[in-house]
Amino acid sequence: MVLIGDGASWVWNVLTQHFPEATQVLDFYHCYEHLHQVARAQYGEGSQRGHEWAEMTMIQLCEGGYKRVINKLVTIKPVDAVSQEEFRKLIGYLENQGHQINYFREVKAGNPADGGTAVPLNQPTSSSATPDLSAQELSGSRKTAIPC
Repeated sequence: MVLIGDGASWVWNVLTQHFPEATQVLDFYHCYEHLHQVARAQYGEGSQRGHEWAEMTMIQLCEGGYKRVINKLVTIKPVDAVSQEEFRKLIGYLENQGHQINYFREVKAGNPADGGTAVPLNQPTSSSATPDLSAQELSGSRKTAIPC
């Protein structure tokens, strides 16, 4: 089973509590959004250079190279204080969530973008709330639990 989350610690805490053996994968689009925030701050809104930087960086992350990306990020000189703050946030995000990014490996394994079943979980209203879906309901081949 593959669990997809946006990086919020409460999401992973709830999902890990209920599905401790599942593979955890960071939501592609949230990660992509973080990269483009940095690109806009560093290279300007709508710039081709920023778009290309974000795309190449995302490819490296998809290949599982989050440590390599972090090492490159710390060498880039931010253009201003806003850019510096966006880099700081992205580096922290990748340090905390990078181990959950290896999209190419997951696709090759058939998870979750290769015909797996997406099963939405009801979003808990607090950290003590539990999803309505049981582990038994999620058992089976290539199911993906998506907190929504």
